[in-house]
Amino acid sequence: MTHTDWGTVPAWLSAILTGGSLLLGFYILLRDRRKEERQEALKVNCWSVMANNSDYDVHVLNTSDRTVTYAQMLIYMSSHKGVERVGVGDGSAIRPGEEVTAQCPRHMNNAKSWPAAIEFQDADGITWVREITDGALHRRRKEQPTFLRVLFGRHGGWAAAMRARRYRQLLRG
Repeated sequence: MTHTDWGTVPAWLSAILTGGSLLLGFYILLRDRRKEERQEALKVNCWSVMANNSDYDVHVLNTSDRTVTYAQMLIYMSSHKGVERVGVGDGSAIRPGEEVTAQCPRHMNNAKSWPAAIEFQDADGITWVREITDGALHRRRKEQPTFLRVLFGRHGGWAAAMRARRYRQLLRG
């Protein structure tokens, strides 16, 4: 009768499974932290209303428990596919429960323009971009491969990538 000597195979298997469980634990902690950061930013709402034939009224409402700062309206310009930044409110802070309004003209610098998003910084110092049209919230990073993130990320698909094409300028630093 032959006896098979497994040697250190069980020890190696135990080490691999322990390492895998540690990686899974760190992933869960990181995911929960990002979810908590996002919950605060989701409470900042923005929308636009056509005020008259020449302006949009853009509203930003902070329903979170903390102050947001550096709120800027990102205005998409059709002529040069660029983005203009205009401060919202007094430019310093939007306190909890406060609503501020800014005006965006429909034509700027001989080009059609419309409010695309609101960029703000939460109390933790994280910069967020909230799209006005569909309310999507993006965390702004300095060097982010936007096309790949949209293509393979949460929204996924080629149609979403094509829609995100005009928002690339919004998410870049």
